[in-house]
Amino acid sequence: METMTADEVRSRLLNGERHTFRDVRIIGRLDLSFVEVPVPIEFVHCEFEGLIDLTGSECSKLDLAESNLRLGLTAEFARVRGPVFLNRGLTSEGQIRFTQATIDGDVDLGRATINGPDGKPSVSLRGANIVSFARFHRSE
Repeated sequence: METMTADEVRSRLLNGERHTFRDVRIIGRLDLSFVEVPVPIEFVHCEFEGLIDLTGSECSKLDLAESNLRLGLTAEFARVRGPVFLNRGLTSEGQIRFTQATIDGDVDLGRATINGPDGKPSVSLRGANIVSFARFHRSE
């Protein structure tokens, strides 16, 4: 598994380098808050050691299928102009938060395992506007 810093990943995404990250371990907090990401955000079978922060950001797609999120994901007030894939074996040891987010496509959490800390709700879509469907089929 390749290792990259969160700053390296951020730089690639914000420079418009379209890339599907596969089998990458990301060290540090991936801070994409309050920016427009010009390419789809696509990670497959990756390991995130820090929080993924998409607060107030805008992107065309978010795909974290089969990945492990040690500290979760926050995307409060974010805008995703397409689908959100947190499925196919995704695991998270932290909360997934899309509070007040706008998602113009499906939200798919099928076959995901999400365990929030201290018994708090694991997934929050409070106040989110999801234009299509939210799928939780066979989630744990």
